[in-house]
Amino acid sequence: MSETHPAPVVPKWLSRTVVTLLALQVGLLWTHGSLLQRQHDDIQALREDVQALADSLDQDQDDWDSNDIGPHPARFARRQGGGMVRTAYLRAEESGKDEGDQELKDAQKDLANTRQSAQDAVAKARATQEKMSISAAIDKAEAKAKLEAEADTWKPWLWVGVAVVAVALLVRAIFRRRG
Repeated sequence: MSETHPAPVVPKWLSRTVVTLLALQVGLLWTHGSLLQRQHDDIQALREDVQALADSLDQDQDDWDSNDIGPHPARFARRQGGGMVRTAYLRAEESGKDEGDQELKDAQKDLANTRQSAQDAVAKARATQEKMSISAAIDKAEAKAKLEAEADTWKPWLWVGVAVVAVALLVRAIFRRRG
């Protein structure tokens, strides 16, 4: 009397594979968690930087001394109708002196020069961006064409393989009929 063992329900290789895949999954989850933690830390650092910048700007605006003579940054003043009117310059004291008028004219010239240089910089940046986008589009098109050309190289080998299999099946069928 020989004992017969029933065939195992789950093959050995399957259980080993499942355990390996689970271990790999845990590793991937750990890696993903560490990346999320790094991203969270970066966002928190950026938030702190923005908060510090906002506090600094608030302090700078509070530091404006209203007793200064000369142009101040643009502010908003209320009209009697309740709407907002933008004023270009506020002067703490109105004086009819030529010296104050000269300072105002100099400030206006500086403002005009600054605006002009800003517009020039924006125009140069747009031109550069346009050139870069054109060259980037050309590079993308070349890369896509190269990828498509490489993707088509396997098709002839596929047809050769199909032909070889067809010939092998035909030869096998011939030998079976004769044999």
